Amino acid sequence: MTTTDSPTRAIPRAGAAWLAGRRPEERALLAVAMVAWVAWVTIALVSAGASGREVWFIGGHGHAVSDAAGLATPPGADADAGAGAAPALVGGLVGAAGLLSFLTMWTLMVAAMMLPTVLPAVRYVAQVSRPSRRTVMVATFTIAYLATWTALGSVIAALGWAIGELDLPAGAVPRTALVVAIIAAAVWELTASKRRALARCCRTSPIRLRGTAAYASAATFGLRNAAVCLVACGPAMAVLTLAGHPLVATVLVGALLIGEKVWRRGDRLRVWACAAGLLLAAAAVVA
Repeated sequence: MTTTDSPTRAIPRAGAAWLAGRRPEERALLAVAMVAWVAWVTIALVSAGASGREVWFIGGHGHAVSDAAGLATPPGADADAGAGAAPALVGGLVGAAGLLSFLTMWTLMVAAMMLPTVLPAVRYVAQVSRPSRRTVMVATFTIAYLATWTALGSVIAALGWAIGELDLPAGAVPRTALVVAIIAAAVWELTASKRRALARCCRTSPIRLRGTAAYASAATFGLRNAAVCLVACGPAMAVLTLAGHPLVATVLVGALLIGEKVWRRGDRLRVWACAAGLLLAAAAVVA
């Protein structure tokens, strides 16, 4: 008699079979993303233990991830007066060390959440590249992709610095602004522009085979793919930053974004992504 495997056995087996079907370059990219997740969560939890602040959900007086990223309360402001303020960029960035910390946390978040979404693109680059330069071609694509996201992080960092320079009183950036931003990002999931951006994520770009033109074409593909990804996923990532990267929301949104770009029917997940955004907005209201 044939017995059906229980879900606890079938799911790991299916995952192992899927992973075995990936190219070495894809498995390496997933390993980098996993390391980024571990590093990012570890920094968040360590910072939470040091500051005593909430890190799993939106609430209280800010977020440990924001502290780890170099964001702080404005000088002279009451740390307990922030219940009505957006929890992340209120205080601005604290010096060069704060900027470096913020960009480090941002890059880790991008690597953890976004690298798994480019598995199809990485597979394409590996397949069309010469075996002798395949690893370098994939690395070139990946670096160009991450560099584009780092540019967005720099813009957000500049915004945080500018807010800090204004020396605004506590509560000057109301939580209402955060809620509105979350709702806007949630509604964006249902727009035609978002749908078209997801469709363009599946497009490829010609990859050259010889000389420096090969590496240039891989970098160009990485930049183009990231530019489209910024349109599709940038609003959600920016809102997570404004919200202070609560871990539960970050993991949930990350899973939805990966599903949208990798799953063949990922477009159907846009409704769930919108619902998740609205739940996050509700959490911000009641926190």
